[in-house]
Amino acid sequence: MIATTYKPIEISLAEAYWTILCNLSRNVRKILATKLEASLQSNTAPDWTSEFVGAWQDNISADEMIADIRNHRSANRDVTL
Repeated sequence: MIATTYKPIEISLAEAYWTILCNLSRNVRKILATKLEASLQSNTAPDWTSEFVGAWQDNISADEMIADIRNHRSANRDVTL
């Protein structure tokens, strides 16, 4: 087994989860353990960006959008909303 060093925040987060999970039935804990183990076996990180692919819909071109962003920049001045 490889020795692993954990950050204090990771330890406290794990302890917080355990206080909730330890009260679950043995069967539910086994199911969760199986899911956790399977997640550790995966070599790929979840691709959270995929849910945003194709989500932006607009009628303006990329050049128009860039121009709009540049024209609305403010540097060191008060902006009233």
